[in-house]
Amino acid sequence: MRKFCFAIAATLVVLGSAEPVPAAGSTQVANAERPEHLVPASSAHVASRLAPQMPSDTALARLASTRLRTQTAAAASTAAASVAAPFLTRPYIGYHVITSVFDHCNPDYTTDGSVCRFDGTVGLRGYGVDPSFSRGYAQTPGGGDYLYYDGHNGWDYGLSYENVRAAGDGVVSLAGADSINPCFGQTIIVNHPNGFSTRYAHLSSIYVGAGQSVSRGQVIAGSGNTGCSSGPHLHFGVYVTSSWTAIDPWGWWGAAGGDPWSADSGNLWLTGSGQYPIPWAPTGVTATPADSAAVVSWTTPGFDGGTPIASYTVTASPGGATISAPGTQTSAVMTGLTNGSQYTFTVTAIDAIGSGPASSASASVTPNGVPAPPTNVVGIPGAGSARVSWTPSFAGASPITGYTVTGSPGNLSVDAGLATSLDFPGLTNGTTYRFMVTAKNAVGTSSPSQPSNSVTPFTASSWQPLTGVLSSSPAVVSTASGRLDVFIRGSDQRLWHRSFDSGGWTSWESLGGVLDSDPTAAAPGSGRIDVFVRGTDKQLWHLPFDGTTWGNWEPLGGVLGSGPAVSSWGNGRMDIFVRGTDGAVWHRAYDGGWGVWDRLGGVVTADPAAVSWGPGRLDVVIRGSDSALWHKAWTGSHWTNWESLGGVLPAGSGPGIASWGPGRLDVFVRSTNDNLWHDWFDGTSWSGLKRDDPNPFSADPAVVSWGQGRIDVFVRGTDSGLWHKSYD
Repeated sequence: MRKFCFAIAATLVVLGSAEPVPAAGSTQVANAERPEHLVPASSAHVASRLAPQMPSDTALARLASTRLRTQTAAAASTAAASVAAPFLTRPYIGYHVITSVFDHCNPDYTTDGSVCRFDGTVGLRGYGVDPSFSRGYAQTPGGGDYLYYDGHNGWDYGLSYENVRAAGDGVVSLAGADSINPCFGQTIIVNHPNGFSTRYAHLSSIYVGAGQSVSRGQVIAGSGNTGCSSGPHLHFGVYVTSSWTAIDPWGWWGAAGGDPWSADSGNLWLTGSGQYPIPWAPTGVTATPADSAAVVSWTTPGFDGGTPIASYTVTASPGGATISAPGTQTSAVMTGLTNGSQYTFTVTAIDAIGSGPASSASASVTPNGVPAPPTNVVGIPGAGSARVSWTPSFAGASPITGYTVTGSPGNLSVDAGLATSLDFPGLTNGTTYRFMVTAKNAVGTSSPSQPSNSVTPFTASSWQPLTGVLSSSPAVVSTASGRLDVFIRGSDQRLWHRSFDSGGWTSWESLGGVLDSDPTAAAPGSGRIDVFVRGTDKQLWHLPFDGTTWGNWEPLGGVLGSGPAVSSWGNGRMDIFVRGTDGAVWHRAYDGGWGVWDRLGGVVTADPAAVSWGPGRLDVVIRGSDSALWHKAWTGSHWTNWESLGGVLPAGSGPGIASWGPGRLDVFVRSTNDNLWHDWFDGTSWSGLKRDDPNPFSADPAVVSWGQGRIDVFVRGTDSGLWHKSYD
């Protein structure tokens, strides 16, 4: 609010569309604003004579390295205000002179002979007063290093009739003359949803009205020279809305507990240092040559401007050719280049406000006729293997004739032919691998792709006997990481249960009932377990556990042609699948109440199995009439068609299925020679059934996952006892 005039012109930076149209009149809605006792300053000074008002970049970096320690100590102080989450960006774009700071020593326009900056620097009237401005004080005795100004409750920026931008999302509460604090002249106040408000004062033009929602970086006004000001500039202030207390958006960077203004709420700038509302430059730009083309890749900027990156622009040099890529991508193919010529590339990120600075140039590359390297290489662990998939890229001067996948450590290579995925064999369980893929054509071989994610093949345990005498296949459920609950039909046809946690395995306990099928179980809530069986009356029966005690058996009706399967995708949600008397799969859901049975078709010749990898997703697997494994899924909106996964399952033997994460399915079956076979889905394709363990067993496997990469398998052994192994 200090009166001053400018002898230098600030840089004009305009991004976006046409010039905004000023809003008519003055508008205001009710808010907590109160008088701030602003009075005109007694004299003005020339901007060209200003001492630097901010710490140097070196000093800021040094302060930033200790700021976390300072904030931690301040938070421990009972006198310290709570620290709010950062949310502000600068209200302009492009470098501008700072002409006045927030005075932490009484920022209420009370003259107390000192100016205290956020980093602990102090200007004292006793050290000397700026002859051209009575409230600017020297930082050193007799020095010309003046700080401005005593009592100031905001920051002044040297914007000379330029665009002013909203520092964050919010709703305008004042647009026009400020009747409560008229010295601010034409003013905008924006109330933000987190309990703070920002003020933009001394404006020449206003482009918004009270009650209007504004977004970060939106042009809301033109800076000016209205109110108690004798030179064009922008006064920017931040307030706690409820009390209308002025605070410094920089917080306090000085000595811990030393902030003279206890109302400060911490550093409110995104990234901790005031940034423009446009993205930083992308980093790590690389280029790989292809036929008359190059594949350009980059790393997303460390700061997106406070709004999502909408797109990237890739620019080639020489020539200046450009291509655009969506903001979700970090690579693009630049075509139309000349083979044999060298090129470098820069990348610019663009958000809703405008373009950020260009990146550093890539190393030079020379396009030629070989393919571009494949992209999106992904590895999914298996037992002693990994499923590796990739996306073809630019083919080059002739069609691609094959791919080669290389795994490290070990520099192991497998030719994939023209496939875009394969099962990479011969890996050591427990060892971490990464994979790269090359493509070849008649001209030559591409550069290697970017490495895949890290992949660690499962470490499989040996089989562990868990005793018991089973007259059915087991069922298993997990209610928490490291917790397993196993259910069997005993030799007395009753339900038996034992569990595993950090204390080891409990003893078997009888839960009663008279079972006519394998049991199945789900965990639809914290600590809750629901067990379902087919009773001797062929009905569906249910036994609940509430986390403390078991309930009573209850009949749920129906006429079942097999044992049931159950899955849960969320708290209180359960989905039951059975074989009906017509041989088809039938489904019934519970979501606060039981729905009706609906027919899903198919021809089922053994108990089905089901799992969910997340809300709204269900996967069902069955043994079909051709003895093969079949699969069907609910996507959240519809059921897919049945698909065959191949294999030959023995008569009456159903599959088991588990999921340890979105997009991941693991199916285990008993083969015709009673071995354990395994098929998995990686979100893109199925691996195909492969023998996983040569030890024989005598009933359907039961499988469950309690966490990422963890699978537990339970079977009835040839001795009729329960056996267990795990993959981790």
